[in-house]
Amino acid sequence: MARSIHPDILAALFFASVGGVGIAAAGSLERGTTMRMGPGYLPTAVGVLLLLLSTGLALRAVAARSGAGDDEGPVVWRLGPIAAILAALGAFSLLIDPVGLIGATLALVVAARFAERPLRPLETGALAVAAAGFSALVFVELLQLPIALWPD
Repeated sequence: MARSIHPDILAALFFASVGGVGIAAAGSLERGTTMRMGPGYLPTAVGVLLLLLSTGLALRAVAARSGAGDDEGPVVWRLGPIAAILAALGAFSLLIDPVGLIGATLALVVAARFAERPLRPLETGALAVAAAGFSALVFVELLQLPIALWPD
C-alpha cells in the first residue's frame, strides 16, 4: 500500500528550501558580528532558523507517522485558500502606496480571511483593526519607517 506524504513533511521541505536559498544568497555578503551586523547577517540568521524549523517539523511528522495507522489519506491541496492568501498579499502590495499602511493592512486581513470558512465578519473586523494598529505602532512609530499611514 502506498503511503501518503504527511503535510508537515511538505512544510519542512518548503522551509528548508527557502532557508537554504537565503543562506546561499547571503553567502557572498559580509556577516559581521552580533554587535556590528553586516548585510549578510540577517539573511543567514533567518535561513538557519528556517532550517531548524524544518528539522523540527520533519521530526514531528515522522513521530506522528510512526504512531498513526495506514488509513490516513493523501494530502489534499485546496486551491481556494491558497488563492485567497496570494490575492491578499497582492492587494497589500498594490494598495500600500495609494491608500497607506492602515488601508492596505485592513484590505490584507479581510482578503486573507476568505481563505477560511465561515468568514465571521465581527472577528475579521476586529482582527483587521488590531493588525492595522499594531503595524502602525511597530513600523511607523517604533521603527520610524517612512511609510504613509493614510492616503496622501
